[in-house]
Amino acid sequence: MAMELLELPNEILKEIAEWLWEEADLNAFLLTNRRLFELLDAYLYSHNLHRRELEEIWENNTALVKTSDRSGPEATYRKALEAINARDTTQARELANRTLYRAMNAGQAYLVKVHLAVDDAMNPAKHPQINKHPFIRSCCQRNTEIFWLMVNSPLFDANVEGQDGSTPLMGACGWGHIEPVRFLIEHGADVNAQDNNGFTPIYNAAENGEVEVLKLLAATGKLKLNVCTKGDATALWRAQYLNRRDAALFLAKQPGVDCYIGDRLGYNPIQIAVMNGDIELLRAMVEGGVDINYDPHECGNTIVTFAAAQGCVESLRFLLSVPGAQVNPKPGISCWPLGVAAHEGHEQVIELLLGHPDTIIDATDAHGNTSLLSAVYFCHEEATEVLLASGRPDINKKCSRGYTALQAAAEKQNVPMIRRLLAVPGIDPELSNDFGHTALDIAVGLGDIKCVKTLLECEQVANGSAVRFENNPYEQAKADGSTELEVLLKPYYDRRVG
Repeated sequence: MAMELLELPNEILKEIAEWLWEEADLNAFLLTNRRLFELLDAYLYSHNLHRRELEEIWENNTALVKTSDRSGPEATYRKALEAINARDTTQARELANRTLYRAMNAGQAYLVKVHLAVDDAMNPAKHPQINKHPFIRSCCQRNTEIFWLMVNSPLFDANVEGQDGSTPLMGACGWGHIEPVRFLIEHGADVNAQDNNGFTPIYNAAENGEVEVLKLLAATGKLKLNVCTKGDATALWRAQYLNRRDAALFLAKQPGVDCYIGDRLGYNPIQIAVMNGDIELLRAMVEGGVDINYDPHECGNTIVTFAAAQGCVESLRFLLSVPGAQVNPKPGISCWPLGVAAHEGHEQVIELLLGHPDTIIDATDAHGNTSLLSAVYFCHEEATEVLLASGRPDINKKCSRGYTALQAAAEKQNVPMIRRLLAVPGIDPELSNDFGHTALDIAVGLGDIKCVKTLLECEQVANGSAVRFENNPYEQAKADGSTELEVLLKPYYDRRVG
C-alpha cells in the first residue's frame, strides 16, 4: 500500500495525512519512506504533540520525535511550532502555551528563543493583546537567561498580573534573583503588590530566606513591612516560622516592623523567638523598638508573661534585663509572670522571678489568688517548695473566697502538700473560708481519711476545730454516714463534751 501511495500527487498525500490525523500508526506509516516523511513532517510533529506521546522527551531536553536526529531538536521544535500555528485552533494554542512552559521549566532558553521568533501568539502585530503570563513564569525559574530573553520581548511588563494575581517581582524575589529584582524595581515594579492569597514580594523573599533581596526591597523606602496574607501572616512571621533566621534578623531590625502579628493559627514572631530561646533575635527586636510590655488583650499576657508561662528561662532572663519590664499584675488583671509560672509549675522560672527586685511575691490576680495559692491548688509541689523556701509568701493570705493555701491543699486532697504547709512557721490552720469551713472541715466533707489524720497531727487543729462546740466535724461525719471518720473523730468530740 505504501508504494501505491507514493505514486499519488503531493496534494492528495496531504489530504490523506489530514484524514489519518487520529490514526495511532501514523508515525510508523510515515517512517516507511523518507520522501513521504519529508513531505508530511509538519503533520507528524503536530500529530505527536497533539497526542501528548512525548511528555517525557520534552522534559529530558532531547528531540521531540525519533526522526529529529536528522535535523536536531531546535529545528524539530521550530517545525512543531509552525505546525501548531498552522492549525490556528484553541486546542493548538493551549498546546503551544504548554510546550512553552515546559521549555521554561526545563531551563531550555534556546527553545524559548524559538518561541519568541516563531510563535504567532507572541507577535504584537497579529495579537495586540499579548498574553504576558509567560513573562511572570520566566521570573519564577532558576535560569535567569530566560528572564533576560523575555525582558527584550513584547512580553515584558514589570507589573503584569497572572490569574492568581502574582507579579514578576514576586517570582524573582522568591528565587533570590538579585539582578532581575533590581531591574524590575528600576522599571517601576510595585514592591507592595499582593496576589490572591495576599502574598507579596517581601513575603516570598522572606519565605526563602533571601536576605539580599530583602535589602533591595527595603532600600526603595516604599516597602510595607506589616502587610498580612489572607492567613494573617507577615513576612517576619513567615521567616520565623520556617527558621529563615538571617531573614528574620534583618526584618526584625527594620523600623516599624510589627513583631506581634502572627498567623491566625500559630504564634507571632516574638513568641517564636522566645520559645526558640533566640536571644540575638529578641535583642534585635528590642533594639528595633518592640514594646515587651505590650498587652494586646489587656489581660496581662505580655511577652514577659508568655515566656514565664512557657517555661523559657533564658528568654525570660533576657526580657527581665530590659529596663521597665513589667513583672507584677495591674489592678483587675489575672495574668502576670509569677502567677502563670506557679500555675504551670515552672520552678526555675519562679526562682528567676523571685530574684528580680521588682517582683511582689504576694501579688494577686482578679480573684485574689497569689502565686502560692496557684502552685498549691494545681499540686505543683516543687514550685510550692521554691516559693516557701524563699520565706517571703504570706502563708495565711486568702483568695476572694477566703481560701488559704492549706485549705486549697485540703480541697485537692494532697496529703504531702498539707504536711509541708503545716510545717511553715506562722501558719494558722484554723482560719475559715467565706463558707465558714476550716481545712479540717473541707477534708471531712470530702470523706478523706488520710487528709483528716494529717490535719489532726497538728496541735492547733486537734485543740481547735476538732473539739469545737458548733458544727463539730464529728457531727458532720455522722450526718454523712462516714463510719471510719466517726471512729476517728469521736475521741475529739468526747473530749469536748467531757
